[in-house]
Amino acid sequence: MDIKLRRTAYLSLIGILIRTNTFPKVVEIVKEMTRAGHYLGVYTRALLIYMLGCARRPVCAAKIFSLLPDEQKCTATYTALIGVHFAVGGSNKALKTYKSMQRTGKHPSLGTYNVQLSGLEISGRLSEAETYQKKKRSRNL
Repeated sequence: MDIKLRRTAYLSLIGILIRTNTFPKVVEIVKEMTRAGHYLGVYTRALLIYMLGCARRPVCAAKIFSLLPDEQKCTATYTALIGVHFAVGGSNKALKTYKSMQRTGKHPSLGTYNVQLSGLEISGRLSEAETYQKKKRSRNL
């Protein structure tokens, strides 16, 4: 229909769709929002990815992450996606996402290490959890 919406209208639509559990449409709204030149803020994009993970919608969360331009993929969004993968039992995907984060030059935060450690421990990957605990300590976090 070629209707131009303001950023607040897109965010309102996203809120309604989340409350009605229409998660695939959230992805479409974010896609349209991006095409229109509106971007989610740092906290909004990380929170949206995290919320989709809590709703057990890892595919939607990964699509939202992939829609973000590279300059908007920050430590917070990577950490949220890592948490999503751990939440649905995808520890290998979580570790791949962590490695991807490092390759792009993003530095892990205390929250990133905490998500990694918790996810690895819950997954029963205790030796890998020890490795991340040492990395966390070595960075004085």
